[in-house]
Amino acid sequence: MAQSKHAENEPGSEAQGASPKAERHAVIVLPMHRSGSSALSRMLSLLGCDLPKTLMVGNETNPTGHWESTVVRALNDDILSSGGSKWQDWLAFNSNWYKTPKPREFQARALEVLAKEFGSSSLFVFKDPRVCRIFPFWRDVFAAAGIEPKIVLTVRHPQEVAASLERRKDNGIPALVGLLLWLRYMLDAEADTRGMTRAVASYDMLLQDPVGLAETLQARLGLFWPSLSESQADVIRGFMDPSLRHHNAAAEAGLAAMPDFREWLEAVYEIFLRWSRDGEDAADYPTLDAVRLQLDDLATPLHRLVSTVTAQAGNLAHKTAEVDALKKEKAVLQGKVDETLTARDEALSVRDALRGEKDRLAQKLSQRDAALQDLQGKVQSLSNALEQHNHEVGAAAEALRGEKDRLAQELSQRDAALQDLQGKVQSLSNALEQRNHEAGAAAEALRGEKDRLAQELSQRDAALQDLQAEVERRRRALRTAERSVVQLREKAARLDAVAKTQADELAQMAQMIVEKEEALKRRKAAAHAADTALAALRHKLARIGAQHEAVLQSDSWKVTAPLRWISRLLRRFARGAGAARQTQRKNGKAT
Repeated sequence: MAQSKHAENEPGSEAQGASPKAERHAVIVLPMHRSGSSALSRMLSLLGCDLPKTLMVGNETNPTGHWESTVVRALNDDILSSGGSKWQDWLAFNSNWYKTPKPREFQARALEVLAKEFGSSSLFVFKDPRVCRIFPFWRDVFAAAGIEPKIVLTVRHPQEVAASLERRKDNGIPALVGLLLWLRYMLDAEADTRGMTRAVASYDMLLQDPVGLAETLQARLGLFWPSLSESQADVIRGFMDPSLRHHNAAAEAGLAAMPDFREWLEAVYEIFLRWSRDGEDAADYPTLDAVRLQLDDLATPLHRLVSTVTAQAGNLAHKTAEVDALKKEKAVLQGKVDETLTARDEALSVRDALRGEKDRLAQKLSQRDAALQDLQGKVQSLSNALEQHNHEVGAAAEALRGEKDRLAQELSQRDAALQDLQGKVQSLSNALEQRNHEAGAAAEALRGEKDRLAQELSQRDAALQDLQAEVERRRRALRTAERSVVQLREKAARLDAVAKTQADELAQMAQMIVEKEEALKRRKAAAHAADTALAALRHKLARIGAQHEAVLQSDSWKVTAPLRWISRLLRRFARGAGAARQTQRKNGKAT
């Protein structure tokens, strides 16, 4: 069993500031937060110290439990609040509070809490880090209750404590504040318990050799643990799990990042660590008092600095949350951009397909235009031939008119019917001059009229037989012309049918082209809408990038150090977005 270097701390000796006749003992664990006091309290309970009735449940940062009273913690929070402080306050507790009626008011409540939580237990463990700030109050309470305090100061590397506090998700504390809290808790607890029966417990020793630590504490506190046995020692060793140690100063940067407080922190930590190994040494009191005095003297400027750092840390946390939200929004927007780009690519594919279809139709239309021009040439040739034939027919008709006039003159004296024939022949001639395609009809009418006149002439005057023979000769010539006209009319009808068929086909092709152009217009409108949505998304991404740049404009290099990694990530994203925009511009030019 380890021995203390101070005789007054050996079992059976009288410790300064303690009542030797007390029959009740409270092992008071005074730790800075995250210093392993929960594991130490559990070990003390396994050694035979009673636990409070209302235990705080475990959580993510302390899965094995806190092994302290929620009622005591609530009482301590109320005491700190009545003095204008809180557990996260690293400034000295208001000493004027002890000069007011408040301590007597809270003492009555504290005695009730002790009675309800620990009953008449003669040996119990009492642990709450807040007691480090207000131990003079609890010292009077234990004296009033007739309970002798046995103090255990727990020590852990300040950098590990600060890292553990900073790691908390809901109420993380900046590292600078965590280090100042460590100094305040440790220095106040040591100064307010100086001269009392006490011992220092190292967090490293607690994890490495808990049973050896129990024996050391037993010797230095002048106590005997009721349950310390070989079998219980195995239980204690099994409870201690070194894997629960999330922050190891040996694996981190140590205190090099805090040059302003490094000497204070290193000096205080070295003293407490040495006390945990070798026992308390009064020669270290002046050093501890000097650091405590310097901490108090620099309270005002340090408070402003810490307030600034805390505000910046809060702002950083807020900005970090905004960055996380922006990342999520960016992911959503990126998904929409991808969807828009996909839709745009589909629209471009449809547009390209329509262009190909348009080119094909244009080529086909060009072929049809060539065929139509060829057909028009043929029609023109046929029209010229028809015009020539009509001219020939007109010449024949002119000759017939002359002949008709001569016959009319001869027949004018014979019958009035010859005058009617002359008028009809004149009408036929005029119709042949005005309408080329009616030439056949005019010739047919002229032939019928000639037949009628020939019949009338044959019945009325035999003298007209010679004229009839001449008319018959002329009729044969007219028949020949008639056959030519009929052939031309049939050929013209066939050409009209072909032209009508070609016109129908051209009309259908024109309708198809109109429909395709309308579809192309709709696709272009959809592509334009997609480009508009893409431009809006680009604007929003630009705004997100501007917000990121604003986040990067923090005043404190130390506080914004985590943002530099985010900045590099955003730059990489910006380069990727720029490449995507160049690709889109190329696609736009191609369009």
